[in-house]
Amino acid sequence: MMFSRYFTPLFLTMLLCWISFTTAAASERLVTLVRIAQPFPETLEVLKTAIAQQGYTVTRVQKVDYGLEKLGFETDEYQLVFFGKTAEILRLPKQQPDLIPFLPLKIIIFAEGLDTLLLSDNYISLAKMYNDSALTQIFHTWRSDVQKIFINVKQSVQK
Repeated sequence: MMFSRYFTPLFLTMLLCWISFTTAAASERLVTLVRIAQPFPETLEVLKTAIAQQGYTVTRVQKVDYGLEKLGFETDEYQLVFFGKTAEILRLPKQQPDLIPFLPLKIIIFAEGLDTLLLSDNYISLAKMYNDSALTQIFHTWRSDVQKIFINVKQSVQK
């Protein structure tokens, strides 16, 4: 029970990452991955600030590297940052219950040596599952906002 609670999102994210890298066209990728040339702790703080600057609220930061280590994986640091807009998080599942697994939005942040990697879903890919222009607009907004968050994090490192 505890295993699925913590590792199902991790497994799905890793699967999405693998699928994304096997896809030919970048616009069709299911995830967005960005490498930041900065240590993990500093990048995590900058990420939380960039999320807030984009108008979102960080709802939770979940540490998952302890569980990975118990399974034999070596990892420096690995966390899930959950964020969203309260009104959307409350409204969307009522309209489309099958959106529940995607809310709140998530960015995975993990250390790789001296760098930090940020990984997020490409929310535009969700539009293919719905024939709803209002939802498609929301997915485009999420995708655009996540890209802006990643750009803000990268730019803050370059200063």
